[in-house]
Amino acid sequence: MEHGDIDTVLRIERENFPDAWTESQFRHDIERDDSAAFCAVSGGCTVGYVCVWRVFEELHLTNISVDRAFRGLGIGQQMLDLVTLLAEENGCTLITLEVREGNDPAIRLYEKNSFVQVGRRKNYYPLEKADALIMNRNIGRLI
Repeated sequence: MEHGDIDTVLRIERENFPDAWTESQFRHDIERDDSAAFCAVSGGCTVGYVCVWRVFEELHLTNISVDRAFRGLGIGQQMLDLVTLLAEENGCTLITLEVREGNDPAIRLYEKNSFVQVGRRKNYYPLEKADALIMNRNIGRLI
């Protein structure tokens, strides 16, 4: 993801999340040394994005979304595969994320990829007063 992608990323973000990240949050993520942000591109157009932070031996998936017109094509799976590859290449032993309770398509995708629920954050999404499920996936062997 580059600064020039932000307008399209914001459109997708706002289309999919009532508590959307702001432009400054995405710009900050692009510039952080401990983060990575990628766009999924189809036909020259950005159709999705994923953002991660590295926190010691963990990779924290902070944001992932696919344009509604491009859902069901495996783009979310491809981005999740990229996250897993990044974790493995960087020696991470865990991928962690929060997902809105009730976001069944996302939860199914994560469970299909060996994520398990390990906790809950009450009222994590304040606009909807919705809880977040904390999900983790072990990478390689934990020592």
